[in-house]
Amino acid sequence: MKKFVYLFLASFCTYTTTNAQTGFQSYVNNINFQSKDFSDIKGSAFSSPDWAKGTVHLDNNTTYTDLEMKYSDYEDKVLVKKGSDVMEFDKRVKDFTLSVIKNDVPTLEHFRNGYKNVPGYNENAYFQVLADGKVQLLKKTLKKIRTDNEYGSMTTNKSFSSNTHYFLVKDKDQLTTSFKKDKKTVMAFLSDKQVQIDDYLKANKIDFKNDDDLVKLLTYYNSL
Repeated sequence: MKKFVYLFLASFCTYTTTNAQTGFQSYVNNINFQSKDFSDIKGSAFSSPDWAKGTVHLDNNTTYTDLEMKYSDYEDKVLVKKGSDVMEFDKRVKDFTLSVIKNDVPTLEHFRNGYKNVPGYNENAYFQVLADGKVQLLKKTLKKIRTDNEYGSMTTNKSFSSNTHYFLVKDKDQLTTSFKKDKKTVMAFLSDKQVQIDDYLKANKIDFKNDDDLVKLLTYYNSL
């Protein structure tokens, strides 16, 4: 059975504003919404299947901390849990972080929207920020529901499939390019510091197909 939950502002946690106020707002306009049931679909609609501790920053400069959160790659949506209730914010979430476990390692994932010039996306789309600064490395994972029919059977199997894209952004709202993690594209984007980057590459082995190595390179560039 599909679960009905109220659309709440997740103000059950302590939050801070520029005036350090606290407060609570109940469900919005007495409207409830229907959460989607993915129980018959293999895989997860979320960036991480488990609820994780997180922090949220809203457009109105409100910050919520120590939330139980999930981010849906399928719906591009931030969800919050309070007890058995699953809720959304009634104000725009401009960025958020999740403390997750990836490959048995505690990892802090940072997501942000507001990018105006990313090809194929509007400014409401969330991107994972792998490297931040003068040049930002963004990662976008799209999940879709894939349907397969077993050969010689009427059985239909559904599963989530993922497709990941990477973008380089300079000055957030200015130059943006998508790329397949190749050296040529990255070097062209960092050409204003060509000498320093060349020296860095001579001293450090960088795999341009590896997320962690790209983060190291861009972190160095942003420090120049």
